[in-house]
Amino acid sequence: MNVPNAQAVAHRIRTLIAREDGGDVTAAARRLGLPVRVLCQVERALSDDAPHPPFELLAAVAVGYGADACWLLTGLPSDRIRELPAAEIRPLAELLNAVGDRMLASRRPPRPQAPLPAEVAVGAGEQVALSRT
Repeated sequence: MNVPNAQAVAHRIRTLIAREDGGDVTAAARRLGLPVRVLCQVERALSDDAPHPPFELLAAVAVGYGADACWLLTGLPSDRIRELPAAEIRPLAELLNAVGDRMLASRRPPRPQAPLPAEVAVGAGEQVALSRT
């Protein structure tokens, strides 16, 4: 998934690191749960040939800094997205959707495993004991 104007996006990410973590990339990496090398090479992490999809980095930055994902991508807050040319809105919406899905996945607690019942009803009143191995 292509990130439009990756250099401007990288600049906004670096601005957040400077403002929130005093420019300390190691502290930012801890905050975002990312390897330091990703933050040292932000343009590469946002490129099409990056080892991980760029929306993972964008989601980590949006969650870790409480940043507006639309602002990260465009420089405009999400309430001003209508100001973009129509041709840019659809690809942006697709990328924001991927970022949003990743953000939700990072906040979703793991599902607890339901304990297996000792017996399961099979048919009309029949029960079969389950072995626990």
